[in-house]
Amino acid sequence: MIFGKTSLVPLIIGIIIFDFAAQGTYILNQSEIYKLKPEARSRLTTAYITSFFIGGSIGSSTSAIVFSKYWWIGVCILGGIYLIVAISIWIRELFYS
Repeated sequence: MIFGKTSLVPLIIGIIIFDFAAQGTYILNQSEIYKLKPEARSRLTTAYITSFFIGGSIGSSTSAIVFSKYWWIGVCILGGIYLIVAISIWIRELFYS
């Protein structure tokens, strides 16, 4: 999406890919947490949606701060950093739990 600064097409393609990935992740995460304790679905959903909202709020607020100083390139780099952190946590959990 970094090329979205100068062209609309890469931005639109990036948004579509991002949306598919976000929706897929959302569905996969819900199916995994429902396996934990099926009788507690509403509590698990509440905890998941709350966490999802808090994460989105943190991402939005930090993106706004970064954008004010480093513009679009800074927001793209921040997104990359968040991606690396998320993948690192996933790999750690995959191999060490």
